[in-house]
Amino acid sequence: MTMIDTSDMWQLLPRRVRRFPADLGVVIALVLVTVGVVRAGGVWTPVRLSFGFLFLFFLPGYSLVAVLFPEASGNRESDGGDEGDGTSTGFPRRIDGIERITLSIAVSLAVVPLIGYLVSYSPWGLNLDPSLLAIGGFTIVCALAGAVRQWTLPESDRFSVPIEDAYARFTPDVSTVTSHVRPLNVLLVVSLVVATAGIVYTTTTPRSDERFTEFYLGTKNASGSTVTDAYPKNFTAGDAKHLRVGIGNHEYERSNYTVVVLLQRVKRNNGSTRVTAERRLDRFHVSAGQGQTVVENRSLEPTMTGERLRLQFLLYRGAAPASPSAKNAYRRTHLWIRVHQ
Repeated sequence: MTMIDTSDMWQLLPRRVRRFPADLGVVIALVLVTVGVVRAGGVWTPVRLSFGFLFLFFLPGYSLVAVLFPEASGNRESDGGDEGDGTSTGFPRRIDGIERITLSIAVSLAVVPLIGYLVSYSPWGLNLDPSLLAIGGFTIVCALAGAVRQWTLPESDRFSVPIEDAYARFTPDVSTVTSHVRPLNVLLVVSLVVATAGIVYTTTTPRSDERFTEFYLGTKNASGSTVTDAYPKNFTAGDAKHLRVGIGNHEYERSNYTVVVLLQRVKRNNGSTRVTAERRLDRFHVSAGQGQTVVENRSLEPTMTGERLRLQFLLYRGAAPASPSAKNAYRRTHLWIRVHQ
């Protein structure tokens, strides 16, 4: 059997793939992994928080900085003037590792809110999938542009991440007593990391009072859209009418719901309401992902007659109890109707 040399297989890849910067390849891989981890759903575990932190507060800025500063570390202040004429633009086109990390976090803090603002005005709104697509797409496009920028430079001038030399190069930088810039850069990075960690925690770990479910009734207008008016109030026994039941999930996880529809005859006495007769008209189940709104079309046919009957809609997370009522429902709404014989 002929053994295949892995170096030969590597040579079969396109030249641009073989020359693709390793750090930007890792950026693209982390974006794809983060999208998969977040879309998998579930609670915000430390793993999801870690990927979310990088996705929001480091990767977008890192890829954009790669476009702006594709060169290896070191200051070159003579660009823009003729070689040897002594002129200088005073603009440092090269940055070191600490400055690159600092800029990556700072740029991410500036860019991500702007992307979110633009997404909020899109037809899809500021929901999970459009946000992942917009931020992830921006990061990948910038990573590709950064790779192109590096390809235009001589290989010796391209920025790269020397993992094996990272510790050796980092230690003298931060321990040099005569340098005041390095400690300040390190302090700035630590401050930005602490600040952004707090932002990640507060934005991805909602308080219990921020978790809720929308529950509303609607009807279909002439264009087929759902509107929350023109509810049917007059029914005829045996004649069904149509309503739309809307459920919007903002529980930060996929939720299963049960809706129970009751027709009730009630009696008012000294300001209180007492149910004297009750019939169940409908019961159905709905599953909705985080940020998703499900609208169900339901056909309701009253089985009691009367002048003032209450059509009660009860929403439960999970299964409904054996005796559903307004007291044990997670959400509820109702209509007052008249049913003729």
